[in-house]
This record gives sequence, C-alpha cells and structure tokens, in this order.
Amino acid sequence: MLDRPVQPHCDSRRATGIPLRLLLDKRDHFLPGDMSRFFEETAIEPTARFYKEAEVIWQAVSEETWVELDNYVEEIRHRCNHIIIRLRQRASWNMFTSEARAAWRDSWQFCLREGQLHLMQPIHFLREKYISQFNAKHPELDPPLRQSDKLTHRLSGLPSFKGDYVAYLRREGFEPARCFGLFEDALAHVKRRGGIHFDDRPTPDFDVLVDGRAHALPKDRDILGLPAVLPPPRHLPVTGDGRWTPLTTLNTCT
Repeated sequence: MLDRPVQPHCDSRRATGIPLRLLLDKRDHFLPGDMSRFFEETAIEPTARFYKEAEVIWQAVSEETWVELDNYVEEIRHRCNHIIIRLRQRASWNMFTSEARAAWRDSWQFCLREGQLHLMQPIHFLREKYISQFNAKHPELDPPLRQSDKLTHRLSGLPSFKGDYVAYLRREGFEPARCFGLFEDALAHVKRRGGIHFDDRPTPDFDVLVDGRAHALPKDRDILGLPAVLPPPRHLPVTGDGRWTPLTTLNTCT
C-alpha cells in the first residue's frame, strides 16, 4: 500500500541525464530485451502498475532525454509514413523493376528502425500512464503528480518489479529456477550500460557515471533509427581527470 503522497521537493543537484546516443546504441541495448517487453506488456494493461526500479531508471535517463527520444521516434515515424504515401501514389510503377523494389526496401527499413525503437520507450509510456491514472483517482492531491516529480519520494512504497518480472518470465517459458537469476542479470545489465546503482532503500540515492567523451559514445553507424535526425548533444560537464562525466546525481531530500 502506498503512503499518502508528500509535497514535491527539489533535488540537491540538477539531473542532466544519460545521453540519447547511449540509449540508442544498437551494439548493446540499454535495456535487456526481456525487460523492455515486460514493461511494454505492463503498459498496455488497463490499470498501470509502476515500480521502484523503473523510477530509478527513468530519473537516471532524465525527463529531457525521454522527450528527445519521443521526438526522435516521432520524426522517424513521420518519414516512414511519408515514404509509404509517396510509393502508393506511384501507381504507374512496375513493381518488378529494380527502382520500385529499392524504394519499398527503403520503406521497410525505415519501419523496421521505428519498430526497434519501441523497445526503448515502454518505461516512459508506463510512467505517464501511471501518473495520469493516479491523479484521476486522487483529485484531491494538491499539487497533483507531475512528470518532473521523483516518485520514490512522493509515493513512498513503490514496489519492486521482481515478483511481476519473474512471473512474466515463467509465462514466457523460462525455467522457474532461472527466473530470479535473470532478474538480477537484467539489473546488472542496466547498471553496466548506464552506471545506475540500485539499492534496497525505499527512496534510493544513486549516482550515474557515464564516459561522456565523444569517442566513448556510439557512432552514427551504431545508432538505432536514423542518426541524421538526432538532436545536437547537450553540454556534458567533465570531471577533473577528464575521463568520466557525471551526468546524473540525484540525492534523496527529506
């Protein structure tokens, strides 16, 4: 049972987020596939459930980066639809010509890119849905939950997704004995990719350390989607040794 929400507070340091390029690295996905599909399945259920680990990941990535991801996916979707409409208007084309085949292949590749990007968004969609439903259920809450809130602070008692994730893995056919280990592996993957440190406290502190040097981020050829429409990178502060860039530091405020 969640405790009554508390008033919003300000984090002691500004969270600048994990770079969008790191989320889009197709060589090593930021979220494991099974974890993404679990959150995608959870997001389409009528009543949204949200979890402590999902909030830690969302805050680490940052609202600004999630908005960048939404805009990026929408731009690729728009281009995909534009190509399909243009092809359908070319009714005089002989579909067996190399020109027609190449155009439809390009269209298919655009749509494939857009489909792969959906694996990055379910945590963000689920969080938006959860906040909307919570505010509708608690109209007396003043102020209502906002996207910028740290939910682990305002909603003490967010559950772990461990039990639901293990149940999901079993439904997917994984051996029961392996499921708990796969849960730990999923968290370890996110920690390795994004430097996110999880702990067992109800309102966790965490630091996110990402190598922000240009050569450490994926190149255009390694980006999911269409790198040409990526937004310009935000300024990344560099620490004294010039090696590691602290992109997010969130401290629990009381």
